[in-house]
Amino acid sequence: FSHQWTAFDAPDHTGQQYQAMLKALKAIAIIKGYANLQDVWVWVDYSCIPQCNTSTQALAIRSLAPYASSACAFIVVAPTCHHKDLTSQC
Repeated sequence: FSHQWTAFDAPDHTGQQYQAMLKALKAIAIIKGYANLQDVWVWVDYSCIPQCNTSTQALAIRSLAPYASSACAFIVVAPTCHHKDLTSQC
């Protein structure tokens, strides 16, 4: 999963994107025929890409394309939602 940040200090301050991830994961599991979600491995950009060290973060971001090409699914989570720190929608 890759998702948009909805605040400058938190990746998903309302939990709206997490709910979208759950919905997408269940749909993909049905499509791929995975009967048990315990057998599914999930990669989430926020938890798998370093957030504090910008050099390491840049290296991890550059590895996204090779990783995505080997995954059975790559899901971008971008529901319409309000950004906490801006006056616009994400």
